[in-house]
Amino acid sequence: MAFEVSWFDENAPTILYIKVIDRWQWREFDDALAQMDVLMQTANAPRPLDMIFDITRMSLLPIDFARRFKRDYLERELYVRCVAVLGADEYIRVIWSVLAKLIQQPNFTVSFADDLEAALEQLGRCSEPT
Repeated sequence: MAFEVSWFDENAPTILYIKVIDRWQWREFDDALAQMDVLMQTANAPRPLDMIFDITRMSLLPIDFARRFKRDYLERELYVRCVAVLGADEYIRVIWSVLAKLIQQPNFTVSFADDLEAALEQLGRCSEPT
């Protein structure tokens, strides 16, 4: 499995932790989304949630990433407010930034972090009232 899906803290189910292990296929991405749904339902988690998307070990995006994401996922209802992307290189940061602008959800933000501590700090700032 190319994705590991869990709560960052099992005792406080407010931050989803998605870890990409290697190169992935769309079937695995869909399975990860289904796992997220199950986690949220079983924990009766509040929405919207925050997420750490750890791609430090990801190798490549699928070749049809932009087309498939736009076609199959752009209109999907999100239950995530703030995403901290961990380990993104410059190229991936550009892709995530573009996707964040295309997603039409109020208060949805994406930030980038080089380590877990920075990711948690960014999510904390995102959760603060404006």
